[in-house]
Parts: sequence; C-alpha cells; structure tokens
Amino acid sequence: MVVPAPIRLVALDLDGTALNSAGVLTPRTESSLRRITAESVQVAAATGRSPSIGLRQICRKELFRWAVCSNGASLHDVERDALVSATTIPEPALSELIDQVTATLPRAVLAWGTASQIHWTPGFASIYGSMLDEQRIMADGTRRPAGVGKVLRSEERRVGKE
Repeated sequence: MVVPAPIRLVALDLDGTALNSAGVLTPRTESSLRRITAESVQVAAATGRSPSIGLRQICRKELFRWAVCSNGASLHDVERDALVSATTIPEPALSELIDQVTATLPRAVLAWGTASQIHWTPGFASIYGSMLDEQRIMADGTRRPAGVGKVLRSEERRVGKE
C-alpha cells in the first residue's frame, strides 16, 4: 500500500487565481489559506508582479510564507520580509534589450523592476501612475538601477486621430 506524503507546500498564482478581479483575497480564499497554514502547510504566492507592486499588502505573514515574484526572477521570505534570491539581467544584455525595444517600438515606455523597487520612464508613469506605489523613483532612458530582474513595456497612447 502506498501512503501519500503529506502536503507541505501550496503555491498559488495571485492575479486571476488567488485574487479576485478587484485584486483582493476573497473571504473564502483567505479562510482556506488560514486552514491550511494551521495544518503547517507553507503557502507560496507566485506572481509576475515585481515585489514592490503591492506585494506587502497582499502577502500577509499569517497567510503566505514565500513569494515568487517577477515571473520567477526573485524569491522572498514573507515571514522575515527578506529577499532570499534574485536573478537579474546583466549589463550589457539589459542595455541591448532596451535599445532593441526602443528602436523597434518608438512609442515604447518602459519600467525596470528590482527586488525592492520599480523605476520607470515618465511616459510609463503617465499611463500607469495610479497603479504604482509610493516607492516612485523616476528614471530616464539612460539611467537604470542595478539588479533589474524584469523589464516592462507598454506604448504611449495617442490622443486624437492618427
């Protein structure tokens, strides 16, 4: 007879799975997380979000033990509020990537996510400013922070007819 091993870790995608369309945990999901953590199961949040985009508000210590962020580029210990590991995009690959994006998509606006903050061009802030948290650090196209794990791209919207 095969005895199944006890579940020790549950990983949940955040947006569209653990979080509802308003971006919050429903009472039912929160109750389920409380029940499994009471049984000594660790819960990991998995998200494409950079850790600085609301992660501390969503991943409360009593519900989540780990957070895998930036599409897997960083792992955070939620209980200790500490970065465990991060994979970053090395220079000159980062510069080459940004040069290719801006050459190919002239209306592109960019943001760079590190393990602790998000940095962006003014055009990015004009589109997504209401979604960005208090840790706003403006960057122009030539200054970039160290430790970038994720690059986000969007395009400026034109007003009026083309």
